Amino acid sequence: MQRAEGFAEGLVGIGLQKGDRVGIYSANCLEWVVAMYGCALADLILVNINPAYKPDELMFTINNVGIKALITAEHFKTSDYI
Repeated sequence: MQRAEGFAEGLVGIGLQKGDRVGIYSANCLEWVVAMYGCALADLILVNINPAYKPDELMFTINNVGIKALITAEHFKTSDYI
């Protein structure tokens, strides 16, 4: 729970406000759970983005959903998310 609370504080610290959307572009991992609880604690909306999306699909989602911050893994299998 400490990790989620710290993550929530960090999200608020970068200027996110209640109701803002935060995207997560990653396969399932421990950090995904921390992000989920952190967003809930900060009253943010976590938006799951399919980690198989290519860059153009990712940008379409970010722009159309109104994502203000993006959480991502560096890579998964052959996908380089950065």
